[in-house]
Amino acid sequence: LFRSYIFESPVITIKQLSGTLGKVYNTAHKIILLFIESNILEEVTEQRRNKVYQFSRFIELIKKS
Repeated sequence: LFRSYIFESPVITIKQLSGTLGKVYNTAHKIILLFIESNILEEVTEQRRNKVYQFSRFIELIKKS
C-alpha cells in the first residue's frame, strides 16, 4: 500500500502517512525510516517537527518527461 501511495503523493509527512495507512504515528515513522535507509525517500526539511519527505528520484523522472 505504501509503495503505491508514494507514487501518488511523492511528498509526504509522517502524519499524512499515518492517516493514509491507518497506523499510529510511530509505525508510520518506522516505515519512512526504512525507506530512507533504502534511499527511496529523503528528508527535505531540516526541522525537528513536521518533517517533509520526498521520493526524489520519481520527482526527477517526472520533471524530465
